[in-house]
Amino acid sequence: MPQYKNNILVVTKDELLSAKDENGNPFFGNWECLRKTIYRYENKTYGIKRIGRGGGKGNPVYISFDSLSSEMQDAIGDPRKREHILMQFFEIDNDAIEFFNRFRTKNGSLEDEKKREYVTNASLLTAGVRLIEARLIEWNSKGKTSVRNLYPTVCNDLLSFKPILKKRFQRDFSLPESPKRLIEKLRQYQSLEGDKRYEYLVNGQYGNKNATIKTERQKSLLESMFMSQKHKPTPTEVAKQYDAFLSGYVEVISCNTGEVYDPKEFGKLGLSTITSYLAEWQSKIATYNKRAGNRQQFISNFIPYASMLQPEYAGSIISVDDRNPPFWYAKGKRMWFYCAYDIGSGAFTTWVYGKSKEGIISDFYRQMVRNYAEWGMRLPAEIECESSLNSTFRETLLSEGAMFRYVRIEANKARGKYIERVWEMQRYGKEKEREGWLARPNSLRESNQKSDEDIPIIPYEEIANNCLEDIVNWNNSAHPNQEKYPGKTRWEVFLENQHPDLKPINWSMILPYIGYKTETSCKAGTIKLQRKEFFLGLNGKISTGEELISLMELVEGKELDVYWLDGNNGEVLRALVYQRGGNHMVCEAHIKPTFHRAKIEQTAQDRENMSLVMSYIQTINGYISRRKSEIEKVLVIDHRDATLNQKFTIPGINTGRYNVDPLEEVETLPEPGMETATLKLKPVEVLETPEESFKIDSKEFQMIDKRGLISRMTSSNY
Repeated sequence: MPQYKNNILVVTKDELLSAKDENGNPFFGNWECLRKTIYRYENKTYGIKRIGRGGGKGNPVYISFDSLSSEMQDAIGDPRKREHILMQFFEIDNDAIEFFNRFRTKNGSLEDEKKREYVTNASLLTAGVRLIEARLIEWNSKGKTSVRNLYPTVCNDLLSFKPILKKRFQRDFSLPESPKRLIEKLRQYQSLEGDKRYEYLVNGQYGNKNATIKTERQKSLLESMFMSQKHKPTPTEVAKQYDAFLSGYVEVISCNTGEVYDPKEFGKLGLSTITSYLAEWQSKIATYNKRAGNRQQFISNFIPYASMLQPEYAGSIISVDDRNPPFWYAKGKRMWFYCAYDIGSGAFTTWVYGKSKEGIISDFYRQMVRNYAEWGMRLPAEIECESSLNSTFRETLLSEGAMFRYVRIEANKARGKYIERVWEMQRYGKEKEREGWLARPNSLRESNQKSDEDIPIIPYEEIANNCLEDIVNWNNSAHPNQEKYPGKTRWEVFLENQHPDLKPINWSMILPYIGYKTETSCKAGTIKLQRKEFFLGLNGKISTGEELISLMELVEGKELDVYWLDGNNGEVLRALVYQRGGNHMVCEAHIKPTFHRAKIEQTAQDRENMSLVMSYIQTINGYISRRKSEIEKVLVIDHRDATLNQKFTIPGINTGRYNVDPLEEVETLPEPGMETATLKLKPVEVLETPEESFKIDSKEFQMIDKRGLISRMTSSNY
């Protein structure tokens, strides 16, 4: 701001360097340019004059204000002239700058020129609101009660401030120059608060390239006509139908509500307007989603994809999918392969094939478990797969935490699975060189299109063997990142670089869904399965001790269901035991160990097996002895009478009267050397004793008899 120094009006060099002309350009680019100009006019009667030497810290360089041109004086401002009233209130609104910097239209952010225009308008209207408040206070203090001319006077000040705004701030405003319209603008702006004020200043049509489409209802109708018709009309056909609709020759009915659209509610639109709108992204992304016959092509054209980093470890994630090798084993028939690909190592880990997809998914997961168990590997942490075949296992085998820790099922999204890229390399690599290779019917590359030669039929087994040979060669090829794994094949990286945090195979969540089921029972601690004998166990080993006893209590003599899976050698790989019809695993079944009978032929493994079997047997024998000793001996005497009374008897029951066989007479032979002697019988004297003396109390007799029995049983000789 100019100031007086020794009665001379001066400005500092910094103020002069910051001054700009009407176009926003500085009068002097830098101090060196200004210094040369001062030096040029130093000894002349005109031109810019320096007041005092100045320079150095705390001693600024002063320039005579009156020596400046009128344009420079206007840009800086002459304090001797009366300033415009709005200079007391006008300042650039920083909140407006922040708002319009982040404001976005349908076509993106505002242009810099438009931002500057809106910020200037907002700053000027804000100054007008402040002037209204200050003038109202002034009028009230002077006793003026009428405010009729308040807004007109403020608007006149706003309009008269335009040249000063141009000279001092190098800005233009685009507010209405009509006092009436400016008053309306100012009143509306004053009634709003915060960001609402700035939103009000934005032209509603700014950035709208389709302003000729008057309503959203017109847009909706055009999209409905373009998307709903089965014959898939072109935008030009839709435009013609729309014109016919307005003329009453075409009738349009809503399938949802049954409403018949009234042509009077829709305005006329040009052909270019309709076709350009239907060709815009916001319309195509909705209509083409319905019209597109090729979902993969639609995804490629409209849906962005993620760019993900390669896994650092094998076993982190596998990608699985089915494919048809491009060969015919019969006219028009191709076999099916279902494979798993470890993304971290780049190796195939599972493969099954057949003539149809029926049952192939269950066989695939069985084979995966067989392979990983045989290699001594843990199952991968994550799987990405397609939905069509895997949806049946979504709530069981493929629920997160069951067979895999993480599961991602992609519904009809080819680029969502990494293995799709591998299939492409297989198809256009070695397979393309073989006889009978089938080209894609609509391939973009000429080299991959069908030739005019006849396609031969290849034997089924030959196709399968070739595909398996390709897998072997692929796994034994060099890993693509030789910088990280120099001299290593894909398969070597798979074996040597497994993720350290992989979990053991969760058999209990796998076998009930893909294992084989056999009904059997447990007898003497042994289960028969696949014509072999199995012992009870838990956690991958045969149980002994109290653990075995607790299992015997649950399964011994019971009907059981055993879910099991065989290995690549045909032997039982793992078996889980369930009670018949139950859904709770009781224990595991492990093959009964065997060992040589002859000690001279026994190996270290035989001796280990023998020790385990003996421990198993001794556990049961020890339990028998322990339980036997725990049982107390008791005497049980039954006093219950088998009959209710003695009303029925059989006369002569002891006389043999009812025996139909005649009694045989038994011959008595004398002993040798003995003579028959006549026996002389002595008469016996019979005492007459009262009948009562022969009666004995039955209870007393029973007690005597009981004491005798107990005495004999508790004696040491009993």
